[in-house]
Amino acid sequence: MEAYVLIRTHGREKELQQYLESIPLVKEAKIVYGEYDIILHVVAEDMRELTHLVLDDIRQRFDIDRTSTLIVAED
Repeated sequence: MEAYVLIRTHGREKELQQYLESIPLVKEAKIVYGEYDIILHVVAEDMRELTHLVLDDIRQRFDIDRTSTLIVAED
């Protein structure tokens, strides 16, 4: 399962980006301008693994204001 996760945070973007890039599920982490601060490209085995990434590995470790997860439709 492939997804993009949009993250809005209260600072520490560089530190968060470095941490996210160390997670095997995260294929790419980019700091962006606009409504969100970071966008992730993620490849997970299933919804459970994706949920663990977003709720436990991201939201619990940093001061995250909001996330939005966009699951890629099948080709």
